[in-house]
Amino acid sequence: MKLSIILLNYNGIDLLQKYLFSVVNQDYENKEIIVVDNGSVDASCRFIEKFYPGIRIIKNDRNYGVSEGYNIGVRHAKGEYLFFLANDMRLEKNVTSIMMKRILEDKTCGIVTCKTRRMDTLILDSYGCSMDLFGFPNSNGIYEIDRGQYDRKYILFSFGACMLISKQLFLEIGGYNKNYHSVYDDFDLSWRVRLKGYEIGICPDAVIEHIASPTMRKNFDKSYIRYLSERNMYLILIRNLGFRRLLWVLPCCVIMTIAEIIIRLWRREFETAYKLFTIFDYLLRNSFDLIKQRRKIIKKVNIYKWFYRGSYKLNNWIRGKA
Repeated sequence: MKLSIILLNYNGIDLLQKYLFSVVNQDYENKEIIVVDNGSVDASCRFIEKFYPGIRIIKNDRNYGVSEGYNIGVRHAKGEYLFFLANDMRLEKNVTSIMMKRILEDKTCGIVTCKTRRMDTLILDSYGCSMDLFGFPNSNGIYEIDRGQYDRKYILFSFGACMLISKQLFLEIGGYNKNYHSVYDDFDLSWRVRLKGYEIGICPDAVIEHIASPTMRKNFDKSYIRYLSERNMYLILIRNLGFRRLLWVLPCCVIMTIAEIIIRLWRREFETAYKLFTIFDYLLRNSFDLIKQRRKIIKKVNIYKWFYRGSYKLNNWIRGKA
C-alpha cells in the first residue's frame, strides 16, 4: 500500500531545516512526500527544491489554513493512505512503518496516531486527545514524564499533525471542514470517523518529538488563537453532538464564554474579550449553514463514555492556566 505523507508549511524554513530530514528518512519504503506550502514569503520552497528535490511541493497562493491546506494536499496524493504532519515535528525512523502495520492489521481503526513528546525530552506532549462534555479538549499526559503510564491501544480523538487514515475513508466523510481554518478540525474529523463505527488507534512505540504550535504563535496573536479555539468548539458541538445533549450543553457553553468575556474585561484584555464576543455574531450569521452541516448521529455508536465528566475549561480557570 502506498503512503502519502502530507506536510503543511507556512513560513517555516527554520523548522524545515531542522526536522524535514526525519520525514525523508522514514523506513516505510512505498511512500511519497508532499509539502503543501500555504503562501510562505520566506525561502521554504527554495530550500526544499535545493536539498530535497524528490519532494513534491504544492505552492498555494495564500494561507488557506490547516484544514483546507491538508485538503489541497489530499487532492494531489496518489497513496491509498494519508499521513498528515506538521513542520515542527521530528520523527523516529520507524514511525510510519509501525503505524502502517497497525492500520493494515487492525480493521477496527479508522485513524491511527502516535505518541508525541516535547523536543529532546521524555516529557509527553500528548498521548492523543480527550474531551469534556462541553467540547473542551485536553492532551492526554501533557507535561508529564513518559513512563508508559498512558500506553494503551485506543483513544478518543487524534491530533491532526500526526494522523494516519485511508484516503477512501477520508473522502467518504468529507475530509477536513475548511470553516475551522485551524484548531479543532482534527477533532471534528476524528469524531466523524468514530460516528462511522471505527476506533481511533494509537501506537505507543511510534514516537514523534514536537514543538508546540510555533507557526501559530509566530504568525497570529494570542487573541485570535483564543477566538479560533472558542469559536471552533461551538462548531464541533453543533456539527456532531446528539440533539438532546446539544440542548443543554450549548447553553452551558454560552454561559462559560460570557463568564470568560467578563473576566477578560476585568483583566483589561479588551481585544480578546471583543473577539470572544464576535463568536456569537458569527454563530447567528451562519446558523442556517451550521444546521445543514449537522451529521446524522449513529445511535449505536456511543462515544460519550470516553468524555471527561467535568469541565477542563473550568479546571484551567481555577488553576489560573487560562
